[in-house]
Amino acid sequence: MEKDRTKYRKYGLWVLIAVLGVVVVRQLFPVMSALLGATTLYVLLRGQMRRLVAGRHWRKKCAAVLLLAEAVVGFVLPFALVVWLVVREFTDLALNPDPLVAQLKAVADYVRETVGYDLWQEDNLAILLEVVKDMGQWVLNSSLDFALNIMLLPVVLYFMLLGGERMEECLLDFVPFDRSETSEVVGEVGRVIRSMAFHIPLSAVIQGIMAGVGYWIFDVPSVLFWAVMTAFATMIPVTGAALVWFPMSLVIGINGSWGMAGGLMAWGVLAVVQVDNYVQRYVERKMCRQHPLVSILGVVVGLSLFGFMGLIFGPLLVALLVSFIGFFKRGYLDSAGCANRNSNVRLW
Repeated sequence: MEKDRTKYRKYGLWVLIAVLGVVVVRQLFPVMSALLGATTLYVLLRGQMRRLVAGRHWRKKCAAVLLLAEAVVGFVLPFALVVWLVVREFTDLALNPDPLVAQLKAVADYVRETVGYDLWQEDNLAILLEVVKDMGQWVLNSSLDFALNIMLLPVVLYFMLLGGERMEECLLDFVPFDRSETSEVVGEVGRVIRSMAFHIPLSAVIQGIMAGVGYWIFDVPSVLFWAVMTAFATMIPVTGAALVWFPMSLVIGINGSWGMAGGLMAWGVLAVVQVDNYVQRYVERKMCRQHPLVSILGVVVGLSLFGFMGLIFGPLLVALLVSFIGFFKRGYLDSAGCANRNSNVRLW
């Protein structure tokens, strides 16, 4: 009888935890980007925090304030300024779409003269206006969510830095691995976080700067805005920065400056693309490099879940999922019994 009561209490407690957990997570979902961002920055800063407190005997609050300032100056403010620039440009475009319409009209005229198809039709214009409207609404909603998350992120990070050791001890008690495997799991998760948090911003910043130099040389209007858009585009695998500079080159050529267009296209191939290849080789030597499909799925998942910040945290979540699947496979599927049981199974 006492054993049944113990089971009842145990499973009843699990039900309460699950129900309350679902309720809390649902209510916290709008600020999930702040929680993920604070966790990522904590992983990157925990080593410095430990050296300051244990090595140099700093007070925890002083060390946390110093590292919080480092995170704000190095990540929060630059990212906020970039997003503000993008939102401002999209707002100006919504209020004054005439320059964009003129560029699209020139492209439509060139296509009509070249292939005989008239893009400037009522149906195509309706679709274009609907796309612009939806994009503007998405930018507005994402900017509001971003503002809330970017203000909450430093607060969460500060308390993580203060209580980091206790937080890690509590989490390790619930890790579904043996103690012998915990060190490997924690190390791999840390490597994935550092790789994704380092490679994505580094590649985006460098390619954005290189593209901005090319835009300035070849007299592209709104150089800073298009450099930022190129930096964002680098986070999209396969096409990357070419998603911006290649169509821009075509538009410049269609407007009558084929020499400038060819120069910009050559700059994109010889400078921007080569810099990206160099950064990728550097990251492959220094830390783990994820498969491009991880980045593709991560961008799709991240943008739909977290808006602007999903460009970073989406690939990070998918990379962690792939790592956890690898741990499960090595720990439970690659055993000798499993291998013997499936030795005669063939897919073709």
